[in-house]
Amino acid sequence: MTRYLGRFGPVMVCRFAPDGSIPNFDSDLNTMMTPSFLKTVTAQGLFAWNFDDDTQFDSKKQPQQFAETLNAVRKFGASAAPA
Repeated sequence: MTRYLGRFGPVMVCRFAPDGSIPNFDSDLNTMMTPSFLKTVTAQGLFAWNFDDDTQFDSKKQPQQFAETLNAVRKFGASAAPA
């Protein structure tokens, strides 16, 4: 999507959420929170990414997904809050 929208200006992914399943969330996270993917989409205009809610990575219900998401935000975020 950023490839098309980036032609018109900066792009924000807003309310990102997978279809509700943990395997899909894991797959999305492992694909999109990588240096190569983020380098590509930021070059296309991506400047911000917003998660819909914490359903998929609630720290108590889904500790592995929470940790993976937190690591990705810390690694790739412009200004992540300290733990």
